[in-house]
Amino acid sequence: MEITVRTVVKEGACVPEYTTEGAAGADIRAFIDTPVVIAPGSRALIPTGITVEIPPEYEIQVRPRSGLALKHGITVMNTPGTIDSDYRGEIGIVLYNSGSEQFTVQNGDRIANWYCQKYPGRFSSNQIHFPEPIVQPAGTGLPEYNDAQNAFFVYSEGNAALFFHLLPVFLSRFLCKPDFIDG
Repeated sequence: MEITVRTVVKEGACVPEYTTEGAAGADIRAFIDTPVVIAPGSRALIPTGITVEIPPEYEIQVRPRSGLALKHGITVMNTPGTIDSDYRGEIGIVLYNSGSEQFTVQNGDRIANWYCQKYPGRFSSNQIHFPEPIVQPAGTGLPEYNDAQNAFFVYSEGNAALFFHLLPVFLSRFLCKPDFIDG
């Protein structure tokens, strides 16, 4: 399925492109005046020169390039990064150097991949109140929760798959100590 994303590209910047017929993500390139050096353990915001208008109910996810990750330890800091449909600023990619050597980004370097997709829906938060806070006994290996944390999310369109995905999390927060745990 083809999705139209209006794109404004500054002069000299590159339009994201699928480099092979089977590519799932489009390559996005750096648009910088001077090289950017990222030291080990550091991060940098790399401009792309691109502004987009994403259709409602869609997002663009920004993900690392596997070759940069393997060869240099370069990843997208908040992977996957999300570009919302109402964001209208220039897209910048936060790269993080988890490697042991400095890494230099040059103008035009392929720095990330992006994927445009429909998101499943929006969540609403429902608070559940109990007479007393539920706290797991110390030493059980289970996280401790108090009343402020006794919340769960409900999928706005009633998706049963999400309910069953969240059911174990919900139950682990509200069940008493299992009999098989000593302590």
